[in-house]
This record gives sequence, structure tokens and C-alpha cells, in this order.
Amino acid sequence: MTYDYIKSFSKCHAGDAITVSYNAPCDIALITERDFQLTVNRDDDSFLLRVSADEIDECHASLVVPFDGDWRMVVFLYDEMDECRFEITCKYQPVDILQYNATHTDSKIVCKQVGTPAPCSLQEWKRQTGNTFSGNMSCCCSCFRMVPLTEFECVKVSVASKSAATAYCATPICHHCATSSDPIHFRVPTTNLSPCK
Repeated sequence: MTYDYIKSFSKCHAGDAITVSYNAPCDIALITERDFQLTVNRDDDSFLLRVSADEIDECHASLVVPFDGDWRMVVFLYDEMDECRFEITCKYQPVDILQYNATHTDSKIVCKQVGTPAPCSLQEWKRQTGNTFSGNMSCCCSCFRMVPLTEFECVKVSVASKSAATAYCATPICHHCATSSDPIHFRVPTTNLSPCK
């Protein structure tokens, strides 16, 4: 796969904002470094992770990094713009997790507690949150990959607040992320968080 514009952003954290200004019609996406390496020599975009823009108009977009890691911003110009010169500028803004969690009511940035036992079963999590899965696959909040429901398990995460208090919650993620020794931060819808001790 070929991209019209590529910019690397290493060691990003969940919630970091990448603001983009451009002067030609285009599609903009964030892709993990791993998926970039997988797609760069492919003819399809099956591994492409497109991140919805928080704010978008005709020439500006603000993309929010969903989890810690190395990312690349990729741009596709529309077919009719092949011969057009274009200009894209980016501004990277690290997030303040405490401020983010204080001002966002629909999602929180959490940190997986490494080495802790599962705080509850998936059945208990469903009962506490009222959530259900649809179909046989779902997207993992920690790695954004579609995985079978049989590979999900609950993990304990910490949620930092502006008052410096830390709450502990349970949320389901895929088995690979749940068993990883990496204390990665990732964004979770508040509806996916079940209180635990």
C-alpha cells in the first residue's frame, strides 16, 4: 500500500492529540507502527486503523491517540488530486491525563494494573455495567484489534482523577493484552468501567 504523506509519532500516550491542517481533499488516519510495517508492502488496507476526528471541518482535524505506542499519521489524497501539490502541517500535543479524565465524561484514560488477578468474570462485568457483546467478535479497547469474544477477560485498571484520588475498575480486554506485562494506558468508554476494590 502506498500513502501520499506519512509522519511518525513515537512514544505517544493515550489521549495525545495530533492536530492536522491541510489544503487538499484527503483522508487522514492514524496507524500503529506495527500495522504500518504490515501494510506498507500490501495492496489492501485491511490493517488500517482509522481514528475518528474529534473536530473536523474542511481543512482541520484533531486525531486522538487511543493507546500508548508508536504511531504514524498517513494521508490518502483523492484520485482526482494525483497531480496536485498539497501541504499538510501537524501539531502534536501531549495529554494531561488528570485534566483529560476531569473534563471527559464519556471516556477515561486508564492504566492496566500488571500482575493483579482478574477482578471479576465477564458475566459479573456484564451484570454490573448492563453491557452485552453483539456477535462473536469485538474490538479490544487496549489494542483496537477485533478478537473472538472467547478471548476476552476482565482486568483491573486504575483511573486517575484531578483530585489525585485513584479509582480501580474492571474492564474487558483481549487475552493478549490482559496477560501482557506492559502497564499501557488506553482510553475506555465510561460505560465499560465496572467499579472494583
